Amino acid sequence: MFDNLIIAYCHLFVLRCSAHILKFLLPLTILLNSCGTTQQDGWKLASEFHENYANEFIHNEELLKYIYNPRAHFYFNTHDEAPTFRALIHDTTELRVIIFENQDRFIQEFKLELDTFPSFGEATVRRENGELKLVVDDSLEIEILNFEKDPLTHFKKLRKLINKYGIVTYGKLRIGGIIEVYITANDYLLYFPANYKIEEPQFDERWRKKQKKGKQLDQNWFYYHSDKPLDFG
Repeated sequence: MFDNLIIAYCHLFVLRCSAHILKFLLPLTILLNSCGTTQQDGWKLASEFHENYANEFIHNEELLKYIYNPRAHFYFNTHDEAPTFRALIHDTTELRVIIFENQDRFIQEFKLELDTFPSFGEATVRRENGELKLVVDDSLEIEILNFEKDPLTHFKKLRKLINKYGIVTYGKLRIGGIIEVYITANDYLLYFPANYKIEEPQFDERWRKKQKKGKQLDQNWFYYHSDKPLDFG
């Protein structure tokens, strides 16, 4: 029995280490893959995304609630200074949640009904014997009595969509409703909403110029290539 406990502990340790290693290796892998990508290749990828997925992506309200990058995963974008959260999913068995300020936003977003309501800064959502469990700060296990959306399943689906679309990172900017989508570390698209408005004149002029410099795919989507690769930090 003691031997079995040691084996189980070692297995858990390997899984956790693998998740942390993957977190740092994935951005490096993307960067290395992008090194051989020419601007012509980037334009081809942008055209394929635009033709096959852009419309589906831009109308996916659940995806656009978040900012995503391969290291930090999903950050709930409040567009203000309100409390928010980050969700990291490195495998299909558990979801790591980091809370900024308080946990209300996370609980409300998924309509979680818990058997107790402690304040917490980090939590893990996992499924055990068909039931969702919330482990707070690596120690306190809380039963999820009911929920509207299963957080673990939800983020698995979102990440599957990101892989399907071939997106490296994306996010809605806090100005003008402009959306940025990277398809390699050097190649990205900007989505400019129709009749977008930026209140600050200095920023408005800057983004109007930026729009004109892009290679136009349609009235909203524009392609750009940067010689300096994206920093995933």
